[in-house]
Amino acid sequence: MKAIRISVMTLDHKGTQTPQNHEPTLHDVIGILNTMNTRMDGTDIQLSSMNQALGAVKDTLGEMQEELTSALFALDTDSIKLLNHEKRIRRLEKSAA
Repeated sequence: MKAIRISVMTLDHKGTQTPQNHEPTLHDVIGILNTMNTRMDGTDIQLSSMNQALGAVKDTLGEMQEELTSALFALDTDSIKLLNHEKRIRRLEKSAA
């Protein structure tokens, strides 16, 4: 069985990464897994907060749609009333003439 050689990046005291050409130890692997776990937890938190924000946006859009629908209905109703009123005025003007 052939051994797999992995290049491990380590951080020095300045925070810069330097490659280490040695076999990773169990400590190295556990450190990498802990880092990945921490990053995944952060990603889960961000996704959760984005999901909540999206829910709030959906609620707001639903409310806006209801308001616009009722406003358009009122506009249509008023337009119909206005046209009917104009027809009545025209009839009255014709009969008066």
